[in-house]
Amino acid sequence: MRRHAGDLAVEAAVAASLRATEVRGLEARRGAEGQLAFAQDAAAWRLELSATPIEPVVSVEAMALLSARPGQIAVDALLTFSIEKAPVNTLTLRLPEGAENSSVHGADIKTSQLQGREWTIQLAQKVKGSYPLRVTYDHLIPAEGGACACGTIEAPAAVRLDGFLLVARDSYRIEVGIEGAEGLFAAEPGDALGRPNVPGSFRSAAPRVI
Repeated sequence: MRRHAGDLAVEAAVAASLRATEVRGLEARRGAEGQLAFAQDAAAWRLELSATPIEPVVSVEAMALLSARPGQIAVDALLTFSIEKAPVNTLTLRLPEGAENSSVHGADIKTSQLQGREWTIQLAQKVKGSYPLRVTYDHLIPAEGGACACGTIEAPAAVRLDGFLLVARDSYRIEVGIEGAEGLFAAEPGDALGRPNVPGSFRSAAPRVI
């Protein structure tokens, strides 16, 4: 009697959940994460599969520093993306109305394009887990002074976006007052600055936080 033996591993080229719907001439084995593994125990084998796409689940923690300067409010934001279930290689952000002079900085960025208020960031490779992205922009203050409205950065694909906001002044010649705060509640600066991976520029601004 002639014996046929071998091993077979199946994985999806894209993020998908695989399920064997018909197996002949193969015996299931324990495979690596995201794989189906089999041992061949017959001369001929047949395998039918079904694949269900896995959608990524993205949440964002944002830490933003608003620095009041003559003629402008400069915003420096660190967005930490938490990407679960499936990897992504494209991130989309929407700036608040009135944002100008924006830039983005992060690891392995292949291209970044700003159209209107929306950034599209294409990464060189897919990422899963934690990914930090730095975003800067300005809000101009009218020459005659007065109120300047600052909104939040939005991440349309995120199921959750929360974090901390610090407001500081770069000069003691500037008087800064907060006239309204929608979607925010007061917190101690130490609650934000005590978190891990806080940029040094945020910590150095602590004495100037209002």
